[in-house]
Amino acid sequence: MAEKEYKVSRLLWENLEAVLLAQGKRFVKDIAKTLKVNEKELLKQVFPTKDSFKVAIYDGSAESNQCSAYITGGPVTHLCRKPIITGTSFCAAHATIRYAVEPTETTVKLWKIQDGPARPALWIRPDNCAIDVHGIVRGVYSTDTNKLTLLEIVPTE
Repeated sequence: MAEKEYKVSRLLWENLEAVLLAQGKRFVKDIAKTLKVNEKELLKQVFPTKDSFKVAIYDGSAESNQCSAYITGGPVTHLCRKPIITGTSFCAAHATIRYAVEPTETTVKLWKIQDGPARPALWIRPDNCAIDVHGIVRGVYSTDTNKLTLLEIVPTE
């Protein structure tokens, strides 16, 4: 996996660190109370006094960090793509339960359009119609201009 570097302002990082430390200590104190062990000793074990520590930040949008389980149940079977549990290929929902998907003679390959904030997830059929996860036509994709034209569906009364 290629490493990426992200710049975070010092003030933002220090505030995040302070909040995480305070909440972590509160959580460890609750655990000590529940387990009936010495609170200070448990804090020393959980939060050792080291000058440095390692932080790993994973890019959830990278394909290698997205769940590879298939979601079925409608006309469109697609990858889950939620962030994975570290060390696996699946998200929390698919860590233990997932379904095998076998193509049939009627299977049609669709092309996924990059998701947008103002529209549902869409796929392009071979006839260039853009459909949603339920198989409803939501627009038309032009391969000549690489443009998506969305249809506005107005209910009739």
